[in-house]
Amino acid sequence: MCGDLRQLTLELDWPKSSVYRLNEVGFYFRVVDGQQPDRIFPLVPITGKITGQRAKFFFIWLDGHPPAQLPLTLEVEVFAVNKGLESGAARRFRISDARRP
Repeated sequence: MCGDLRQLTLELDWPKSSVYRLNEVGFYFRVVDGQQPDRIFPLVPITGKITGQRAKFFFIWLDGHPPAQLPLTLEVEVFAVNKGLESGAARRFRISDARRP
């Protein structure tokens, strides 16, 4: 991978008790705190690669030349949405990449 491209992989576990199957919903990811170097998450709901009750999401973005890259520290909100545009409760999580210069 080029030095100015970054990659992020997220895994989401879906509850078996849900009235919806994992393949019946999409997910919105929204940054609520921190600064993105480029748009990491799309503006539309997305689906991940589904295996059982788990969805895996892959994100790639341009992050500038390695000497200019800053540590990535974000707080992200994710929520599910079905075809009827009903959304579920949001969950927040943090992304931190302390290994970057």
